[in-house]
Amino acid sequence: MAVSFLAVPFGIYYYLSQLSSSPLWQWPLIPDSPVAAGLFGVAVLLHHLKRPSWSLDLVSGAMMAKIGMWTVFVLLFHADSYFQPATMALRIPILFTHALMFPMAFIPLSKHPPAPRPRVLAMGVQATSLLLFLDAVDYSLGTHPAVPSRGIEVVAAVAFLSTAISCALIFWAASGEPEKFMGESLETPPR
Repeated sequence: MAVSFLAVPFGIYYYLSQLSSSPLWQWPLIPDSPVAAGLFGVAVLLHHLKRPSWSLDLVSGAMMAKIGMWTVFVLLFHADSYFQPATMALRIPILFTHALMFPMAFIPLSKHPPAPRPRVLAMGVQATSLLLFLDAVDYSLGTHPAVPSRGIEVVAAVAFLSTAISCALIFWAASGEPEKFMGESLETPPR
């Protein structure tokens, strides 16, 4: 939890130059990683306070998994730009912390009993729609994190793909057993 909250100010610091050159109304759309880490930190804090929020766990988990996957891809896709001797000390920790975002995303959900499929699907549609909307805004208005422009179409496609994959996996995890999510009987078999 503390790590998530510490990531917020560092992430905002990382985005300062992009934020300072963007209109104020775009600011909430730009710092994806700090927002995801902050929401995840709140989700974990609520678990410690014995007041967990299934919806927040689902949304923050989907964001963490998506941003972790996307960032690792972008750093490796543009390794020649990001991993220069002058920037190596900053980029390697960013690579590892974002790689850890994916498995961390599932931790709060693991503390809940499996949710009924209709609830998972309803919340899943809402969370996926939100993340796809943010992807669309990022690549239509240019609010995505500053990345090299070469291959931007690939980076955008991976953003949408990582949203779909992370949401599907988070919702699958929230449903409990895979067969529950895939449409098998929702009833527990007799023992």
